[in-house]
Amino acid sequence: MDAKREHKRATRRRGVVLILVLGMLGLLALIGVTFASFSGQAQVAASYAAQSVQALPPEQVFDFGLSALINDNDIPNNAARGHSIKRDMDGNDALNNHYLGSVL
Repeated sequence: MDAKREHKRATRRRGVVLILVLGMLGLLALIGVTFASFSGQAQVAASYAAQSVQALPPEQVFDFGLSALINDNDIPNNAARGHSIKRDMDGNDALNNHYLGSVL
């Protein structure tokens, strides 16, 4: 009778050990997938950060600013929009703000 009882106990323990080993393998697989996902996202973020640090050449920045000052631009967030030197010289700015109507 004791031999049967020992055999049942050993069979139960084998099943429990198998479940524990499978659970640990599942956890390790989850950790591996999480690591791969985060490392891929970190690589993409690092490349975006490296691209944002690259500065434009000073000549190109100066040319853009001077062009916006002399000519007009269509960039909505630009403070110089609508206040170019050419527009002020031609008088279009005075027509738009109704200054000529009040003088004449």
